[in-house]
Amino acid sequence: MINYSDYKNPEDLKRLRFIVEEISGKNPKGCIILDIGCGTGNVSHQLGMSGYQITGIDSDQESIDYAQSRINNSNVTFIKEDVYQFPVKENYFDAIICSEFIEHLPDPNSVVMKIFKMLKDDGILIVTVPNGIGPREIFVTRPVIWVRDHGGYLWKILLKFKAFLGYKGTTILSKSENLDHLQFFTIKQLKRMSENNGFKIVKLKNSNFIAGVFPLSLFYRSSRKLQTFDCWIADKLPHTLSSGYYSVWVKK
Repeated sequence: MINYSDYKNPEDLKRLRFIVEEISGKNPKGCIILDIGCGTGNVSHQLGMSGYQITGIDSDQESIDYAQSRINNSNVTFIKEDVYQFPVKENYFDAIICSEFIEHLPDPNSVVMKIFKMLKDDGILIVTVPNGIGPREIFVTRPVIWVRDHGGYLWKILLKFKAFLGYKGTTILSKSENLDHLQFFTIKQLKRMSENNGFKIVKLKNSNFIAGVFPLSLFYRSSRKLQTFDCWIADKLPHTLSSGYYSVWVKK
């Protein structure tokens, strides 16, 4: 049961349930977990309250401050830390989580290499990412980035339009104002990165379909039932049509 997060959006809850179920299905309570790019700490809090020893790291101070303000459990520790600088504890963690994080990295491959060293041989790595060729990235994320970088006055107009519609620069996952997607992963690229670093993907699940695609998002955001249906229908579709992926990696 999900009790300790700020999440209300069905897709956020679906992703959190996937992470919690995969962790709890393969690890007894008390296992040591690392949440990389923990943001506002929703995943860490849920797992900590579920009995796991978890450390959440993030480079954004405001996100860490918010996560720490909610601590009421000795199982949970939050640290402001750049993942590239985080000290390696070899063969130490029972599970590592990278949820909606590696798409923001300039060099995700080096981070996966580091994770391989820190993860126990029988541990699991959970990675959730947007589908780089999915509906949201194709019709929203990429066009918005292009307008910001090339649009001039069009970018200012877009910002005002977004503000008018109630869209903010931050998300419930993070307080950071810099949430650029630097990577756009296809399934093939995700599998290649895992295999090149000693992992294999043993489970892949779709996130949602078109609930986050403007202008449909205007209708979806006002209806929890529509959002829930969108998550449900995504599971019936080919992976390439999903807006994101949830995956479980193990060492080969």
